[in-house]
Amino acid sequence: MARGFYFPVRAGGAFSESDLGSRSSRVVLGMSYPFIRSSDENFSVTVKVDLANQRQDIDDARDFDDRLRVLRIGASYTLNDNLGGQNSLSAEYTRGFNILGASDGEFQGQSRAPSRSDGHVKFSKLTAFASRRQKMGENWAVQVAVSGQKSDERLLSAEEYFIGGTQFGRAFDSGEISGDDGAAASAELRFGQFLSLPYLDSYQLYGYYDFGIVWETAATDFNGRTTLSSAGGGVRLRFTKTTFGGIEIAKPLNRVVSNEGDKGPRVFFYLLASN
Repeated sequence: MARGFYFPVRAGGAFSESDLGSRSSRVVLGMSYPFIRSSDENFSVTVKVDLANQRQDIDDARDFDDRLRVLRIGASYTLNDNLGGQNSLSAEYTRGFNILGASDGEFQGQSRAPSRSDGHVKFSKLTAFASRRQKMGENWAVQVAVSGQKSDERLLSAEEYFIGGTQFGRAFDSGEISGDDGAAASAELRFGQFLSLPYLDSYQLYGYYDFGIVWETAATDFNGRTTLSSAGGGVRLRFTKTTFGGIEIAKPLNRVVSNEGDKGPRVFFYLLASN
């Protein structure tokens, strides 16, 4: 596999007066091999070389300039078992190198300021994710998921563990909290039916709870950790084989949403179409 990206961004809204902008470029080279491939069981290993540059400017002054050169080795496994469960497990080891113009925040007064003054480009970290979806009768199911990251150094922003968004911390904005290390968990109860109506193929009602915690590598006590939790529910709709939609009401539980300034319920909706 080979991929390349370039993203110029000019912020508006609350940041429009400060002229905040960023540029990101990335090249990823890698290969993946499926050791097991069947309808009920799959196992694959992936190796990637990831070269990423990220720059942010405020009022034409350089805010930070991160340049990361990393090797990623990952494995993923899925299994449909005899108990009506769908299991997924993945893990990835990431090693950062101080080569090819990488920027390291451990040196004060360097020409390119990093996103975190004590962040490192030479690091090791391990991330993991596991989930299980268990059927309970004809229409009911429960899904649980856990995720985590452990690093050996303070990291630059792009390599931190982020919580918030569609997977964990669903009542919060994407990346609401972040840290060098972290963990998150969620549980969701589902009820769904196939209808096969002309414009509604199926629906699924659900309710969920999630929790996440992040901390810095140097933290020695619980007081240095940041947490969030949320609960909510909604409905997922499948209109046709290629058209999907949904609406969700989510409530932040233990902290305010940074961009909102309160813990009031939030409503999200989506409509997707595929070929």
